[in-house]
Amino acid sequence: MTDDSQKRKHMDGMTLSAEDVNDKVRSDIEQYGWSILASEFQGVIYAHTIGLEDSFQHPEIEVLGLTEELATIFLNELAKFVKQGAKLKAGMAISDFVEGYELLLVTNPADPNGAPTTNGRLRLIWPDTNHRYPWDADCAPDCAIQSLLPDSSPSAD
Repeated sequence: MTDDSQKRKHMDGMTLSAEDVNDKVRSDIEQYGWSILASEFQGVIYAHTIGLEDSFQHPEIEVLGLTEELATIFLNELAKFVKQGAKLKAGMAISDFVEGYELLLVTNPADPNGAPTTNGRLRLIWPDTNHRYPWDADCAPDCAIQSLLPDSSPSAD
């Protein structure tokens, strides 16, 4: 790998090496029990927790299509619930994050009643401005992107 391919952009615009990112993740997990990683996938932000499974025996949580800042806020709030003992699961609705909107936790972002497609993770799903979800035929394109399946599993290098 070249030096450039090992660097990642951080939310504040700094460029971090893979080693810096790994150190930050380890530090976060040691301090809080989880960390959050965000990357770009097909032009949108894909963010997910790391550490919930090991620290709290709870599925990791991911979100796709929000800003990095908003995704981090939502995932941190959900992780805090887990740390307090909550067992989040597919089918749960969250109505106190965004006034007037219901966020959902699913294991299949294309069909909430379908077989799990997120490899054991939970996906936080947000509706479009007309309260439609990715599985609704008339969902806005920026919301429909949530049905994509980026893989946050560790890669074998």
